[in-house]
Amino acid sequence: GNNLKSLIYVENLVQGITSALLNTAAYNQIIILSDDKLYSVNEIIEEMGKVVSRKIIVVHLPLKITMTFLKIINFLSMAFFKKQLMNTSSVRGLFTNNTFDISKAKKTLSYAPQYTLNKGFKKAYLSHEQKIF
Repeated sequence: GNNLKSLIYVENLVQGITSALLNTAAYNQIIILSDDKLYSVNEIIEEMGKVVSRKIIVVHLPLKITMTFLKIINFLSMAFFKKQLMNTSSVRGLFTNNTFDISKAKKTLSYAPQYTLNKGFKKAYLSHEQKIF
């Protein structure tokens, strides 16, 4: 749960792409966009819980145990539904750091993401909630 992830809220992404389209210094460049802060998986889950006003119970399992459960689940899924339920590389990715350096975006585009993780989750949750009710 302490491994780090780079995330990006869609409106931050749009902001960055728009800046790149309008800035000639960005032409023919590879520029990575992400939110400004790295988040641990624990922080991501905690922020989700805050937004939905629920305490999310987290059970940390070692990778070896998780992969064993996954193999069993996928075996049963193939036997009954003829398709794999979960992708092992996606699950393995939860146990690794996935971070990106956005210093080039900040320098070239004056990129400064406007939405924090909490603000993005709130906006997405409220939007989803309005569609349901």
